[in-house]
Amino acid sequence: MNKKIKVKGSVTLLILLLTSLATYSQMGEMKMEMYKSAEVDGCTDFHCLKCADRNMCSRGEQCNMQDCGHQHGAVLCHGGILFYIRSAQGFADDAGAKSCVARAEHIASEINMFMGMDSHGNSNFAVLDENKNEINNATQIPMVWFVMDGMHHNAITISDSDLAGYKYRAVLPDMRSMALPANKLTKELVAQWWAYNLNDHFTMMVKNEKPTMTTYTHCGKVLLTMWETAREIVPTGKIPMNTWHKIAENLSTEEKAHLYLAAQIVPMNFDPRR
Repeated sequence: MNKKIKVKGSVTLLILLLTSLATYSQMGEMKMEMYKSAEVDGCTDFHCLKCADRNMCSRGEQCNMQDCGHQHGAVLCHGGILFYIRSAQGFADDAGAKSCVARAEHIASEINMFMGMDSHGNSNFAVLDENKNEINNATQIPMVWFVMDGMHHNAITISDSDLAGYKYRAVLPDMRSMALPANKLTKELVAQWWAYNLNDHFTMMVKNEKPTMTTYTHCGKVLLTMWETAREIVPTGKIPMNTWHKIAENLSTEEKAHLYLAAQIVPMNFDPRR
């Protein structure tokens, strides 16, 4: 099953997701931005909630279901998908149509800006409600905030569709043994998984430190492997972004699968209280 992805930026990386192949196409000028956005064919990328034959369907061409085809956005880092965007949330493309891809572009741009703001490493991603308070009940809206020196910048608001995608994939035969069960998933848990992944990537690539927040999960252990490999290549000082890209390209098939899985599910053993 080929999943077609249009990548905004200069990233080309083949990642195997268990038995699936994701192909990244190269577009645009060479940029060494940490985060990029992508357009994903929702039918062939484990996202189609209507089509019975998700492996063959491509935007309704195979199943003949009206409006079956749809696009999703994705946010990428070091050549791999970090998480999927399944709803536009008010963002539109150049033609004025609702666009998940436009939302993904906005998120990637915002996070790249946050990366440039972090001059002394005193920052992190945190899950708070819309009023920047700790979440303690189901009525609050979970949001991922970039927090630096007491200042809060909204990065991502988890939507109903974002949550629906994780619940859907949690019961797929090739993922359910590794995923947190669908009936345990909440917007807050999805937001925490995204925030923890963002923190680990920031820790490695911006703060130049060892990741710690997800490294007890199968997905997170790959980040630890990448960090250790990077430090062998660059023993001291700042690790260049092109080094991270090369390391990602040279990961084993199994490591690439687990890295990509981090974008597909919330891992079974993920516990934000750890």
